[in-house]
Amino acid sequence: MKDMKIKDIVKKVIDVLYNIIVGVLTMLGKVIVFLITLIQSNSVGKSKSAVKFIFSDVKLGGNPIVNPTVNNGPTIDVDFEVVEPKSKRQELEDSLRYLKSKVNKTVQDKNNIGVIEAVLKNM
Repeated sequence: MKDMKIKDIVKKVIDVLYNIIVGVLTMLGKVIVFLITLIQSNSVGKSKSAVKFIFSDVKLGGNPIVNPTVNNGPTIDVDFEVVEPKSKRQELEDSLRYLKSKVNKTVQDKNNIGVIEAVLKNM
């Protein structure tokens, strides 16, 4: 009987530690993705969208236990914007605009421009 209580306590402690570790790693991952995309795009909105997209399916297992006496330090409050899905035509036009705006176009870029223009003509 005593062994069962100890076993149950150990299982609960392991479950709580697991949830804490997953929560911390998820938050660190979000911060890292946000910073990398911010550096690349210089756009807070795009960075927020990237974090939301990448971590949209991440869910913590179980119920996270919050201890109100523990001060976790400053929190990062991030707002996300909803990005409307683009039509295939709009995606192609954006790609074409990007490829045409490049200063140094490779052979592959020139080929892609031709293919995209042909596809757009047939849409």
